[in-house]
Amino acid sequence: MPELTEPPLTPADLGFSPRDDGSWRKSLGGQTVSFRPLRRIAELLPLEALQRQIFGVSEHDLAAASLLVSVPETGGEVIGAFGAPDDAPLLGFVIGWGGYYQRRPRLVSDMLGVDPRHRNLGLGAELKRLQAAVTLAAGISEIVWTVDPLRASNAWLNHEKLGAIADRYQENRYGETFGAGLYGGLPTDRLHVSWHLHDPRVHDRLLGRGQPTATTDLQSLPSYHPGLVEPRATV
Repeated sequence: MPELTEPPLTPADLGFSPRDDGSWRKSLGGQTVSFRPLRRIAELLPLEALQRQIFGVSEHDLAAASLLVSVPETGGEVIGAFGAPDDAPLLGFVIGWGGYYQRRPRLVSDMLGVDPRHRNLGLGAELKRLQAAVTLAAGISEIVWTVDPLRASNAWLNHEKLGAIADRYQENRYGETFGAGLYGGLPTDRLHVSWHLHDPRVHDRLLGRGQPTATTDLQSLPSYHPGLVEPRATV
């Protein structure tokens, strides 16, 4: 994989204006949105209600505030998005746990959620872009997460806008009981996604310079099947 020769991207490179309190602001759809790390219990508690609203998770599957308070100690962050003024309700969040895998630092982006009433702002993409810049500042250049392959909007965000690559298919990763209110007890099959932030292609996507994937780009790719050795395939 080609490696980027330019300096790592910063939040400012991606249009986020830094503030003295360690947060950032950005105008989205004519609305000022504030982004900031969430590290205290009182800041993290609103994530619980938003998880129930978005994913229909039970108490068993909830990422509790008492657990998330430890995220910064792993080298990761929980980042929240808020409307103006600063005490406005939580609009969305992204959770990323830091760690090592095969002796390489990487971030596991465990959950991304946006209040359905505010999805027209593009908050999901902005939270991921800010997460990328914050992760690079921590000295980590790889982020991984999972994607529901049956949701076309997930493919557009993760692969087209962000440039992430699906590297394997995982059957029923979270079990049938996860998010039963959203998935109706179905198996939770997922695509495992890798986001290599030093890849020039990803760098260009983050800056909005990437070219959309055309149908002709996919015609030569094989169809996915178990045991496939080619690095790219259609699903």
